[in-house]
Amino acid sequence: MLIKILEKRADAFDRIYVTSLRQGELAHGNDMPGLLEVLAAKQRMLDDLERIERELDPYRDTPPEKRRWATDEERRYADRLIRRCEIRLRAIIDQDRESERILAEKRSDIQKELRNLGNRHVSNEYVRQTVAERDPEEQRPRLDIQSGK
Repeated sequence: MLIKILEKRADAFDRIYVTSLRQGELAHGNDMPGLLEVLAAKQRMLDDLERIERELDPYRDTPPEKRRWATDEERRYADRLIRRCEIRLRAIIDQDRESERILAEKRSDIQKELRNLGNRHVSNEYVRQTVAERDPEEQRPRLDIQSGK
């Protein structure tokens, strides 16, 4: 029974890892709708993993060296599954941190662009006011193509 749960856990970590890689690709590609879909799918996978972890709870009180295994090979196989999960977990955490870094960088770039656009708008408004002060004809109403007004 324990082996089956460990296999399910390892498979769950594998699926989450693949999804984390896809998450990173979408973050790099700036595909926000796709990224949101992947994050929703990943959350469902994490919920599944949480259920699997609860299945392991009855086994947590017994130290690994005290568990009874049908064979030494079964014990070694369980060890390999556990190591596989640990490796995947570290890789998932690293990938998620990288995706987070990319998104934070993109957010910062967007904020800079918005500030630049705001500064350009202030500069354009200053030019209009300066021209209007010099040439009263410029005060007549006109279509502002930039702001859509």
